[in-house]
Amino acid sequence: MRAFKLEYNSLPGDMPNASDYWSGAYEGDGNGYVDYSNNDWRNAFSHLGLAKLIPCLLYTSDAADDSLRV
Repeated sequence: MRAFKLEYNSLPGDMPNASDYWSGAYEGDGNGYVDYSNNDWRNAFSHLGLAKLIPCLLYTSDAADDSLRV
């Protein structure tokens, strides 16, 4: 989390400009919290994977069935 915050100045999942870094990435609301109610929690794993901080787990708006892709 600290490495992500230092690199992107945002929490993984809450990042409001994620698609500026990764095409098709879902964006967070930028409120400073990783919320369950607005899917920040799901975006967090995707953002960490796209940043190569965990094994890649992709959840992008490019997925036709709106699913997680490993």
